[in-house]
Amino acid sequence: METSDQINHLKSFLKKIQQLKGYGDMNSYVLAYEYQKITDVSDSKINKIIDAFSSPKTWYLGKIKFIDDVETQIGEVYNL
Repeated sequence: METSDQINHLKSFLKKIQQLKGYGDMNSYVLAYEYQKITDVSDSKINKIIDAFSSPKTWYLGKIKFIDDVETQIGEVYNL
């Protein structure tokens, strides 16, 4: 995938994460698995994201961390 296409895809993906509504939003799990497919992240990192989405106490911080991870991924693509 071309760098600009990859950046656009990640930015579009980031918007989906930002639109998550809250604890119980099943799209959060779908997006975690989609993230694994479009990037090179480990199973353990995906499991941490899913664990964070599994509790109302950790859901919001998990979303913020997920957003940060995708923004970092975008930055890494820019630096290629």
